[in-house]
Order: sequence, then structure tokens, then C-alpha cells
Amino acid sequence: MSKSEGFYNLLFEISNEYRHEILLLLQKKSQRLTDIAKEMDLNNPEIRRHISRLREVGLIQRDVEGFYHLTPFGELILKQLRELEFTSQHREYFKSHSLANLPSNFISQISDLSESTLTTDVISFLYNIETVIKEAEKYVWFIVDQYPVITLSYIVKALEKGVEF
Repeated sequence: MSKSEGFYNLLFEISNEYRHEILLLLQKKSQRLTDIAKEMDLNNPEIRRHISRLREVGLIQRDVEGFYHLTPFGELILKQLRELEFTSQHREYFKSHSLANLPSNFISQISDLSESTLTTDVISFLYNIETVIKEAEKYVWFIVDQYPVITLSYIVKALEKGVEF
């Protein structure tokens, strides 16, 4: 098998929604085949087939007690899939916004933005900054070359109550 053939086999196996769901279940905790089948509402032969395929590409393994769990390779692949999943969910944004100027370590952690909110207008942006500063208890992180002047009074108050910037 060529290097690229193994890559394409891996992509094929993880592209199936049931196999992907099995990986996500096993990421939470090791489970037996029957538990996986019950949780996914599939019959044992179907789950056995999916598990067999995931084992063949090295994503999961079975221990002596019959529990399936992710291999270190499987854990790594799931972490990398989060980045692709986030990018796919926001494809409309990324069709017109380049990340070419961002350092690659930021791009490789882009799914960390999954709990973020996209703000496209200036007024909402400023309001969100004010709210974050007002509600901060420990620290505020900004990745900006300068703070918006309008937020200065909020920053001073936050500093006075011990918030770090």
C-alpha cells in the first residue's frame, strides 16, 4: 500500500457518520460493542462492521476485557478532525477570508474559536468588548495592536478590581 493510499483509506473510514460517531463515543469513555450499539441505536452486526473498519486503519483497539478505546493515533486524528469540522462549518466565511497571514500554529488551532461569536459590525464589536471587560473577573486577552479608546474607562475599572490584561 502506498503512503497516499493509506491516507485515502483513513479519510474514507472517518468520513462515514457512524464511524465518526463511534470515535466520538470512545473519546468520552471506553465501551463494549453492545454498549456502542445500544447508544447509537444500531444492531450488533452493523456496529461490528464499523468497529472492524476503524480497527483496520488503527484508530481503535479492543482490550482483553472487551472494551474498545481510541489508540493514540485515533486521539490525534480526532483532534485534527476538529479543525476540519470547524472550517467546514464556517466555509462561507473562509471562502472570502484568507488566513495566509496568520502563523501556522494559529491555523492549526482554529477550532478553539468554536465557542466564539462572529461580529461583523463596529457597534456590536465595541459593545462586546465593553461587556467582556465589565464582566471579567481574572483576565482579558486581546490580540490587537491598540485598545479601542472608547473602552478605556472600563479597562481602568477592571484593573482597579484586579483584572489582568
